[in-house]
Amino acid sequence: MLVRCRDIFNLPSLKKMKAVAGLERLDRVIRWVHVAEILPDTRDVLEWLQGGELLFVTGSGIRNDTALLEDLVEKSAAKELAGLVIFIGPYIQEIPQQVIETANQLKFPLFELAWEVKLVEATQDICSFITTKHLEEKSLENLMESILFSDCDSAENLIDRASFYGFNLTKSCWVMIVDIDSFALLLKEKNLKDEKKIIQLKNDLQQLVYGVLAKNGRKYLAMLRSDSVILLMNEEEITKQENLAAEIRECVKDKIEGITVSIGVGNSYHQVKDLRKSLKEAEQVLRVLKSANSKNVTSFYKNIGVYRLLAKIQDRQELEEFYQEVLGTLLEYDKLYKANLTYTLEMYLRENGSMAKTAEKLFIHRNTMKYRLQKIEEIAGKSLGLEENRFRFQLALRIGTFLSFQ
Repeated sequence: MLVRCRDIFNLPSLKKMKAVAGLERLDRVIRWVHVAEILPDTRDVLEWLQGGELLFVTGSGIRNDTALLEDLVEKSAAKELAGLVIFIGPYIQEIPQQVIETANQLKFPLFELAWEVKLVEATQDICSFITTKHLEEKSLENLMESILFSDCDSAENLIDRASFYGFNLTKSCWVMIVDIDSFALLLKEKNLKDEKKIIQLKNDLQQLVYGVLAKNGRKYLAMLRSDSVILLMNEEEITKQENLAAEIRECVKDKIEGITVSIGVGNSYHQVKDLRKSLKEAEQVLRVLKSANSKNVTSFYKNIGVYRLLAKIQDRQELEEFYQEVLGTLLEYDKLYKANLTYTLEMYLRENGSMAKTAEKLFIHRNTMKYRLQKIEEIAGKSLGLEENRFRFQLALRIGTFLSFQ
């Protein structure tokens, strides 16, 4: 698990540490620690940092220079450090209110620590904690890999390994995937090319999800994979699943600017060997949501309708043949004349055959809509007045969507 600023208060040497600013950002991840007073100008140390470090300052290079200390806070925030810890003692008797206000404006975590705390003990405690958490996270990822992606371990061994982390694999479990909406497009829009910032974005998502789970007292196994957080949890009432998913989506939307997530949930299974089915189902749900360009939504495998049946059909060629048989002539006409009759048909069926509502949705005149429907019937050779034909069209359109995300 990643270590956040709020996680270190209970470490033996830091129980007296006090957060004095940036309290709303105590979820910042601490990548490592660094001590500032190794250069004549304390601020010069920032050139050697990469972001994510928790910086310790004894004050020997600052003393009572408020302007210098304020500048250090501003530059530390700009460098995206995890936070700044200032020792209160002979060099800095107290943190000036002006510095605290600056840190609050920047939403940058600022801490004070009593002089009697030994610097070496504080840094060692944090580094050891980070190392332990990283090893634990790696072990949990390996466990999730074994459960969902590998055949190496027996069910008994996996159950024992999971119980070590307080998770009961003998109960029915289900997979939930929290996926960033349109991630590739998002990176392009935000012009995010820096790998470090992309990783930080994913880590922020991961920590927010874990925070919601911890707040709700949920036991879980989890891993970060690509641009998604994969969760394994014990079965519970559907309303609790829905509420949890909604809370995760809302939290991400509120805390990470410009980011939304969609959530796919698979069915629950009792046998460990079947949990991969739940994973594939959750993945299938997300593919359906993406094909419909849905964002910031939650969907369950049991609710995706005909796509569940299509996923069970092994003969892809049969699906493609049916799709072409029903819609082939319309698709060819649209391609040849740059028309949009297939989409018109889809909207018409979506509006339950209402010409007026479809015309309104497409922003076209009722007579234009009437002409298009006649053209569709003529090209496809099927009357839209027959229920059986409408069903065939609807099924073919669903198959087309299904094939597009295979």
